[in-house]
Amino acid sequence: FCQRVLLVFSLAVGAAVFAFAPALTARFAHDAQTADVAGRALRLQSAVFFAQSAVILMTMLTQSLGQTVRAALVATSRQGLFLLPLLTLLPRVFGLWGLLACQSVSDVISLVFSWLLTRKVFPLSPFTRASSPRDGGRVTAQIFLVRTVRMFGCSDSVPITST
Repeated sequence: FCQRVLLVFSLAVGAAVFAFAPALTARFAHDAQTADVAGRALRLQSAVFFAQSAVILMTMLTQSLGQTVRAALVATSRQGLFLLPLLTLLPRVFGLWGLLACQSVSDVISLVFSWLLTRKVFPLSPFTRASSPRDGGRVTAQIFLVRTVRMFGCSDSVPITST
C-alpha cells in the first residue's frame, strides 16, 4: 500500500514540478541565467523524485526489521556513499551539467543499491501481489509481523516458524 501511494504521489509531484520548473525558479532568481540553471537542476531532480520515496521506505523497512547495518547503508547511500564521489567526478567530466546531475544520479544509484540490499523483503514493483509460500514470501511476512509485534511489546512469546 505504501509503495503504491508514494509512487503515485511522487510521480504526480515530480511531474508538476518538472512542468512548472521554469516558472518556479523565475520567482526566486534575480536574473535569467540563474533561473535557467536553477530550472535545469530542478527538472533533473524532479525527474527522479520517485526514487527518494522508495529509498525512504527501504530505510524504514530495514530499521523496523532490526537490520542495523543495512539500515545504515541504505540511509547513508544517497548523501554519503554516492553523492560525495559523484561531486568530485561528474563536474570534471561533464562541467555544469555534471554538477547539476549529481544529486539525481546519486538518487538513482542509491535506489538500485538499496533495492539490492532489501530485495528479498521489499519488492521493487509496487504492483506485485504477495509472494507465494514457495519462494519464501510467507516466511518473510511472518518474520516481519512477529518482529513488529515484539517491537510494540505485545508479546514476547510469539514463535517464528518457517513452514
